[in-house]
Amino acid sequence: DIRVINNGVNHEIFKPRTYDHLRKHHEIGNEKIVLAVAPGLMDERKGGRKVLELAERFRGEQVKFILIGVDNPPMEVGENVIALGRITNQEELAEYYSMADLFLICSKMENFPTTCIEAISCGTPVVGFDAGGTKETAPEGYGIFVPYGDMNKLEKAVRDFLDNPPRKEDITNFACENYGKDMMTNRYIDLYREIREKG
Repeated sequence: DIRVINNGVNHEIFKPRTYDHLRKHHEIGNEKIVLAVAPGLMDERKGGRKVLELAERFRGEQVKFILIGVDNPPMEVGENVIALGRITNQEELAEYYSMADLFLICSKMENFPTTCIEAISCGTPVVGFDAGGTKETAPEGYGIFVPYGDMNKLEKAVRDFLDNPPRKEDITNFACENYGKDMMTNRYIDLYREIREKG
């Protein structure tokens, strides 16, 4: 008897938020925004270098890449890249998720990444490598996952979502119905009660 109880996030924090002040702060005009978030993002396992490699393919286009979790920003990044350190304020992080047109995850391996859940809770679709449990976080239509390391398919997936984005409201509704923190807690309690009654 195997049960799956998905992780949940606090939807009082991770929800669509206003972000005009962030665009002003970073001097972002009409560009589309691709966001990548992870502690130690530039570690090989977290795929920061893959994000930079992808950003190179968008040079000269109206697309800006924001990387959050860069311990030591690379000396040379393209003009379409903004590299930031770790953000510990969750409400501020939710503002970045809300501002993004797309969340990008290039990890080599993940379990069930919370960053993906946080992103869709803020109405942002996910594109990344099908590595571990990433694909389980966002269903087709709200997420596209390609074989690990296939940069051509990754680029195509990003372009497809930027050109034809799903409705943010639909993504947020899906997250609220599936990844609430209270919902997760109640499922654990229900399972515990079921086991106790059987015993």
